[in-house]
Amino acid sequence: MVKERPVTHKEFTAVLKHLGFEARPQKGTSHVQWVLEDASGFRKVTVDEHNSPYHRRMLSLMMAQAGLGKKDFFTLLEKI
Repeated sequence: MVKERPVTHKEFTAVLKHLGFEARPQKGTSHVQWVLEDASGFRKVTVDEHNSPYHRRMLSLMMAQAGLGKKDFFTLLEKI
């Protein structure tokens, strides 16, 4: 069983970097978009540092955008 807990901005972006996502330059917004284009397609995750630490609902939305399940995300987070 995976222990669910609030995740900091630094932890979440570390997982994104590990997966190969890259931050797009910001253009007049506080939200940073992380993108990944690979054989499985194009994925974009919108991350708002000001809402960190991310709690259950926000975290689940961002994980869905990244194509990750809760178990996969927390497993990766433990490895990093």
